[in-house]
Amino acid sequence: MTEKKAKTRGGKRAGAGRKKGSIDRASPAEKVEFAEIAKQFAPRALQNLIDIATNPESVDSARVAASKELIDRAYGRAPQAVDVEGDLAITIVSSVPRADD
Repeated sequence: MTEKKAKTRGGKRAGAGRKKGSIDRASPAEKVEFAEIAKQFAPRALQNLIDIATNPESVDSARVAASKELIDRAYGRAPQAVDVEGDLAITIVSSVPRADD
């Protein structure tokens, strides 16, 4: 039989990932500028999601994904419960602020 080749992808590798102490490539001012530019396209992006979700000719998976994104933006993401072994249960609630907040 042939020997199995060692996996070369996945898992923890020495030297992989972002180095400790590394800084963001974008400055805070650049992030604000980028956000302002992106906000200009938000109405069009929202309309695209609506068009995909309501178009019967769209692929079903695309309609579901667009619908999920619309609901997440309207009501926030659903809370996720994390069950830990033992008697301890932790609920982590993650939400994205809406524009009207």
